[in-house]
Amino acid sequence: MVREANTINLLSKNVLNVLPAARLVNGVAAPHGGHYDHVLVAGYRMAVINTMTLPEGYYSFDGNVLRHGNKMTQPPAFSISALQRSFMQMNVMAFTLVLSPNGNRHEPVIEYHRNANPALATTPNVLNAAGLVRELKLFLGSGPTPNVVDRASLAHLREAMY
Repeated sequence: MVREANTINLLSKNVLNVLPAARLVNGVAAPHGGHYDHVLVAGYRMAVINTMTLPEGYYSFDGNVLRHGNKMTQPPAFSISALQRSFMQMNVMAFTLVLSPNGNRHEPVIEYHRNANPALATTPNVLNAAGLVRELKLFLGSGPTPNVVDRASLAHLREAMY
């Protein structure tokens, strides 16, 4: 699909080239059903990314719903708790990437409500492309030994590809 190809291109050009030990696995089956669009691993940190496309504009996020004027959109729900249990040595974090159909990395604009702080463990990180790139570099690059390729975890992820 175009959405997945755009995400792979974004991650390859803006994250993988900065973190040489980072590895991207696409299309991973979730341990208890469902799937993850992309999983990015660097050192002992794992970023799970699902993607959606929305029209450009200004959105507000309250921790559950994206609002654009009177329209509400639910980001794709996915749980990483089973994945965290499968990879106990890893620090796993979930992200929802919101792409704009025009390719602008800074659109759509997403503002968080005060109680929807993405630093909270229960709140998903819903970001546009520019925000995702910034957060992934910070999350993956600041972990313990980001220059390590955990081959056992990478092999386990590859086995879960669908």
